[in-house]
Amino acid sequence: MTHQADFSVPIERVGRYLHFRWNFVAPVPVEEARRRLQDYFTRLGYTLASSGDALVMKRGTLARSMLKWSPRNLAVELTARCAPAGDGTAVTLELRLNRTGHTIYDAEQYLHAWELKEAETYLRGEPVDFAAMERFNRRTLERVYLSVGLGVAITVPFDVLIFAIGQPILTELGIGSPLHGAILGGLSGAIAGSLVWLFIHVLLNPQKY
Repeated sequence: MTHQADFSVPIERVGRYLHFRWNFVAPVPVEEARRRLQDYFTRLGYTLASSGDALVMKRGTLARSMLKWSPRNLAVELTARCAPAGDGTAVTLELRLNRTGHTIYDAEQYLHAWELKEAETYLRGEPVDFAAMERFNRRTLERVYLSVGLGVAITVPFDVLIFAIGQPILTELGIGSPLHGAILGGLSGAIAGSLVWLFIHVLLNPQKY
Protein backbone atom coordinates (compact mmCIF):
# COMPACT_ATOMS: atom_id res chain seq x y z
CA MET A 1 0.00 0.00 0.00
CA THR A 2 1.32 3.44 -0.92
CA HIS A 3 0.47 6.39 1.30
CA GLN A 4 1.01 9.91 0.04
CA ALA A 5 1.97 12.05 3.03
CA ASP A 6 -0.84 14.57 3.33
CA PHE A 7 0.35 17.74 5.00
CA SER A 8 -2.77 19.71 4.09
CA VAL A 9 -3.37 19.35 7.82
CA PRO A 10 -1.28 22.24 9.21
CA ILE A 11 1.41 21.05 11.65
CA GLU A 12 3.32 23.52 13.82
CA ARG A 13 6.18 22.83 16.21
CA VAL A 14 5.78 24.77 19.46
CA GLY A 15 8.37 23.94 22.10
CA ARG A 16 8.15 20.26 22.93
CA TYR A 17 4.79 19.90 21.18
CA LEU A 18 3.54 19.37 17.65
CA HIS A 19 0.23 21.13 16.99
CA PHE A 20 -2.15 19.78 14.33
CA ARG A 21 -5.27 21.69 13.26
CA TRP A 22 -8.16 20.72 10.98
CA ASN A 23 -11.35 22.70 10.22
CA PHE A 24 -14.46 21.62 8.36
CA VAL A 25 -18.23 22.01 8.27
CA ALA A 26 -20.31 18.92 9.05
CA PRO A 27 -23.88 18.59 7.72
CA VAL A 28 -25.30 17.72 11.16
CA PRO A 29 -26.48 19.72 14.21
CA VAL A 30 -23.98 20.70 16.91
CA GLU A 31 -25.01 18.09 19.49
CA GLU A 32 -24.92 15.29 16.94
CA ALA A 33 -21.51 16.48 15.74
CA ARG A 34 -20.17 16.36 19.31
CA ARG A 35 -21.63 12.90 19.84
CA ARG A 36 -20.16 11.56 16.60
CA LEU A 37 -16.76 13.10 17.32
CA GLN A 38 -16.63 11.48 20.73
CA ASP A 39 -17.66 8.13 19.23
CA TYR A 40 -15.09 8.42 16.43
CA PHE A 41 -12.12 9.27 18.62
CA THR A 42 -13.14 6.70 21.23
CA ARG A 43 -12.84 4.08 18.49
CA LEU A 44 -9.31 5.37 17.88
CA GLY A 45 -8.34 4.76 21.50
CA TYR A 46 -9.00 8.20 23.00
CA THR A 47 -10.65 8.72 26.38
CA LEU A 48 -12.82 11.66 27.36
CA ALA A 49 -11.09 14.21 29.62
CA SER A 50 -13.76 16.92 29.67
CA SER A 51 -16.92 17.86 27.78
CA GLY A 52 -17.62 21.51 28.55
CA ASP A 53 -17.72 24.13 25.80
CA ALA A 54 -15.05 22.08 24.03
CA LEU A 55 -14.66 18.33 23.84
CA VAL A 56 -11.25 17.31 25.22
CA MET A 57 -9.95 13.76 24.73
CA LYS A 58 -6.59 12.14 25.39
CA ARG A 59 -4.64 9.11 24.18
CA GLY A 60 -1.32 7.68 25.32
CA THR A 61 1.10 8.93 27.97
CA LEU A 62 4.78 9.84 28.05
CA ALA A 63 5.52 6.85 30.28
CA ARG A 64 3.64 4.43 28.03
CA SER A 65 5.28 5.78 24.89
CA MET A 66 8.72 5.30 26.45
CA LEU A 67 8.04 1.73 27.65
CA LYS A 68 5.97 0.48 24.70
CA TRP A 69 6.40 2.75 21.72
CA SER A 70 3.98 2.97 18.83
CA PRO A 71 2.44 6.00 17.08
CA ARG A 72 -0.82 5.52 18.99
CA ASN A 73 0.96 5.34 22.35
CA LEU A 74 2.37 8.85 21.97
CA ALA A 75 0.90 11.36 24.43
CA VAL A 76 -1.69 13.45 22.59
CA GLU A 77 -4.53 15.74 23.61
CA LEU A 78 -7.40 16.51 21.26
CA THR A 79 -9.64 19.56 21.59
CA ALA A 80 -12.79 19.66 19.45
CA ARG A 81 -14.87 22.84 19.17
CA CYS A 82 -18.26 22.93 17.50
CA ALA A 83 -20.33 25.96 16.51
CA PRO A 84 -23.52 26.39 14.45
CA ALA A 85 -22.87 27.12 10.77
CA GLY A 86 -26.02 27.47 8.69
CA ASP A 87 -27.70 24.07 8.56
CA GLY A 88 -24.60 22.32 9.87
CA THR A 89 -21.76 22.61 12.35
CA ALA A 90 -18.36 24.27 12.02
CA VAL A 91 -15.81 21.92 13.59
CA THR A 92 -12.30 22.84 14.70
CA LEU A 93 -10.01 20.00 15.73
CA GLU A 94 -6.75 20.80 17.49
CA LEU A 95 -4.32 18.04 18.38
CA ARG A 96 -1.31 18.57 20.63
CA LEU A 97 1.35 15.86 20.51
CA ASN A 98 3.97 15.79 23.27
CA ARG A 99 7.25 14.83 21.61
CA THR A 100 9.36 14.87 24.79
CA GLY A 101 12.04 12.18 24.46
CA HIS A 102 10.99 11.31 20.91
CA THR A 103 12.00 12.08 17.36
CA ILE A 104 8.72 12.30 15.48
CA TYR A 105 9.02 10.85 11.98
CA ASP A 106 6.84 11.41 8.91
CA ALA A 107 4.85 8.20 9.46
CA GLU A 108 3.78 9.32 12.94
CA GLN A 109 2.76 12.76 11.70
CA TYR A 110 0.93 11.17 8.79
CA LEU A 111 -1.15 8.85 10.99
CA HIS A 112 -2.28 11.64 13.31
CA ALA A 113 -3.14 13.91 10.36
CA TRP A 114 -5.00 11.03 8.69
CA GLU A 115 -7.07 10.43 11.82
CA LEU A 116 -8.02 14.11 12.01
CA LYS A 117 -9.09 14.26 8.36
CA GLU A 118 -11.13 11.07 8.62
CA ALA A 119 -13.17 12.68 11.42
CA GLU A 120 -14.73 14.83 8.70
CA THR A 121 -15.57 11.71 6.69
CA TYR A 122 -17.14 10.10 9.76
CA LEU A 123 -19.31 13.14 10.52
CA ARG A 124 -20.54 13.15 6.94
CA GLY A 125 -21.84 9.63 7.48
CA GLU A 126 -19.38 8.10 5.03
CA PRO A 127 -17.41 4.89 5.75
CA VAL A 128 -14.04 5.16 7.50
CA ASP A 129 -11.46 2.39 7.18
CA PHE A 130 -10.48 2.00 10.83
CA ALA A 131 -8.70 -1.27 10.05
CA ALA A 132 -6.40 0.48 7.55
CA MET A 133 -5.34 3.03 10.16
CA GLU A 134 -4.66 0.26 12.67
CA ARG A 135 -2.59 -1.64 10.08
CA PHE A 136 -0.59 1.53 9.44
CA ASN A 137 0.08 1.91 13.17
CA ARG A 138 1.16 -1.74 13.46
CA ARG A 139 3.30 -1.59 10.31
CA THR A 140 5.11 1.48 11.62
CA LEU A 141 5.98 -0.41 14.81
CA GLU A 142 7.19 -3.39 12.78
CA ARG A 143 9.41 -1.13 10.67
CA VAL A 144 11.04 0.34 13.76
CA TYR A 145 11.87 -3.17 14.98
CA LEU A 146 13.21 -4.02 11.52
CA SER A 147 15.38 -0.89 11.54
CA VAL A 148 16.90 -1.81 14.89
CA GLY A 149 17.53 -5.39 13.75
CA LEU A 150 19.18 -4.29 10.51
CA GLY A 151 21.31 -1.71 12.30
CA VAL A 152 22.58 -4.24 14.84
CA ALA A 153 23.15 -6.96 12.23
CA ILE A 154 25.18 -4.70 9.94
CA THR A 155 27.19 -3.32 12.88
CA VAL A 156 28.50 -6.77 13.96
CA PRO A 157 31.05 -7.21 11.13
CA PHE A 158 32.09 -3.57 11.57
CA ASP A 159 32.69 -4.28 15.27
CA VAL A 160 35.01 -7.17 14.42
CA LEU A 161 36.93 -4.98 11.99
CA ILE A 162 37.08 -2.01 14.38
CA PHE A 163 38.45 -4.09 17.25
CA ALA A 164 40.85 -6.05 15.01
CA ILE A 165 42.37 -2.89 13.54
CA GLY A 166 41.82 -0.38 16.32
CA GLN A 167 43.08 -2.34 19.31
CA PRO A 168 46.70 -2.77 18.14
CA ILE A 169 46.79 0.85 16.92
CA LEU A 170 45.64 2.19 20.28
CA THR A 171 48.05 -0.12 22.10
CA GLU A 172 50.90 1.16 19.95
CA LEU A 173 49.89 4.72 20.83
CA GLY A 174 50.17 3.82 24.50
CA ILE A 175 46.43 3.84 25.17
CA GLY A 176 45.78 0.86 27.37
CA SER A 177 42.75 -0.92 28.75
CA PRO A 178 40.10 0.06 29.79
CA LEU A 179 40.38 3.34 27.86
CA HIS A 180 40.89 1.74 24.47
CA GLY A 181 37.86 -0.49 25.13
CA ALA A 182 35.77 2.59 25.84
CA ILE A 183 37.00 4.30 22.66
CA LEU A 184 36.32 1.30 20.43
CA GLY A 185 33.00 0.60 22.14
CA GLY A 186 31.93 4.22 21.68
CA LEU A 187 32.85 4.09 18.00
CA SER A 188 30.89 0.87 17.57
CA GLY A 189 27.87 2.34 19.34
CA ALA A 190 27.99 5.46 17.19
CA ILE A 191 27.98 3.36 14.01
CA ALA A 192 25.06 1.23 15.26
CA GLY A 193 23.06 4.30 16.29
CA SER A 194 23.68 6.02 12.96
CA LEU A 195 22.59 2.95 11.00
CA VAL A 196 19.42 2.52 13.06
CA TRP A 197 18.56 6.21 12.59
CA LEU A 198 19.16 5.92 8.84
CA PHE A 199 16.94 2.84 8.47
CA ILE A 200 14.16 4.41 10.58
CA HIS A 201 14.33 7.62 8.56
CA VAL A 202 13.98 5.67 5.30
CA LEU A 203 11.46 3.01 6.38
CA LEU A 204 9.15 5.40 8.26
CA ASN A 205 8.38 7.33 5.10
CA PRO A 206 4.62 6.81 4.52
CA GLN A 207 5.11 7.12 0.75
CA LYS A 208 7.04 3.82 0.86
CA TYR A 209 4.52 1.78 2.88
